[in-house]
Amino acid sequence: MVKTAKEFYDEHYSDDTVVIMKDYAKFHVEAALKSASENAYVEYIDLDTNEIFDYTDVITDNNVGADVNKKSILNAYPIENIK
Repeated sequence: MVKTAKEFYDEHYSDDTVVIMKDYAKFHVEAALKSASENAYVEYIDLDTNEIFDYTDVITDNNVGADVNKKSILNAYPIENIK
């Protein structure tokens, strides 16, 4: 669930605005990365023509697959960077 800044603030009982701002930033970074990982998809590019193909247009062999590495997206921005 996405919360407004007011909703997030009201849930905290701290008078330390900086702590609340950091927590709010972390909350939204984590939500954004999760959303990106759940909505990412794979594209294929023909290097000769620069034409972009969808996964289903390129892969027709049942023994071949492709997937988005969700962990790479979820870990793309370290929460420790929010200071």
